[in-house]
This record gives sequence, C-alpha cells and structure tokens, in this order.
Amino acid sequence: MMTLDENRKEAYKAFLTAHARIHQSIDSALMAANLLPLTWYDVLVTLEYANGHALRMCELADVVLLSRSGLTRLVDKLEEQGYVRRETCQDDRRGYLCVLTESGRAAREKSWPLVSSLIQELFGSLMNDEEVSGMHKICDRIVTTVKQFEEARSPKANLAVANG
Repeated sequence: MMTLDENRKEAYKAFLTAHARIHQSIDSALMAANLLPLTWYDVLVTLEYANGHALRMCELADVVLLSRSGLTRLVDKLEEQGYVRRETCQDDRRGYLCVLTESGRAAREKSWPLVSSLIQELFGSLMNDEEVSGMHKICDRIVTTVKQFEEARSPKANLAVANG
C-alpha cells in the first residue's frame, strides 16, 4: 500500500475544497439570476454533447456522477419542465434514453453566459496558459487512473479473476 505524504494530502484537500466552492458559487449565482440549478445544467450540457443528444439513464448517471435514483428524481423534474423526455431504448425495451429537447437546449444556452463568465473568473483567470495545460494533463491522468481502479474492482473483473 502506498503512503500519502503531507504535501499530497494538503493538495488533495485544496482540490476538493476548490471544487466544492466553485460549484457552490456558480450554483448560487445561477439561482440568484433565476437560471438553471447547476446540476440541471450539467445534465443538459452532457446530453447536448452526446451522440443524438441522448444517453441511456445509467450512462447519464455515470457521466454526471449521480446515483441512479438521484438521476431519476432529477430527470423527473427536468421532464416536468419540458427540458428532456424519456424514450424506450430500441435495443433494450427495459432501458430508457434521456433525450434533450429544444426547450432544454435553449435553457442551457441561456445559462451559459453566466456559467462561462464565472468559470473564467473563479478558475481560468487564476492560471497562466502553462498552468492550465498542466492542470488539464493532471486531471486527465486522475480520471484515467480512477477509471482503471474502478474497472479492476468491478464485479465483472472480480468474476473473471475468480473463474481464472
């Protein structure tokens, strides 16, 4: 088992605190401006960039880092507003796709000027180009490592090891 030195522990703590504070500040500003809550925005922008502007509910939950039940409740609210609709998956009638509507795209676009301005103010403006590039590379490495960690500990991986 690897040991964690004090410097890395403090860097991790700072990373978590920075993320939480930025998220909270952007969400509060969006709410004060009567725009989308940030969690709604995240779902809508994820669907906007997805192939066909749609994802299976389980895939969407994984991307936006919500539990399946949490995503279901959120999609219920988004559907009530007309921002998304559910469709039965063609290849698996038990599953559902969450599909972005034109109204959802418009609501997401209406929130973007404030979101982008705050990302720049609270994050982007604090780094020079070299630091931004370095941070991007570090975060990509973190995501890759976490995915490998999760895959190695998945039930399918454990079953494969058990079956030899």
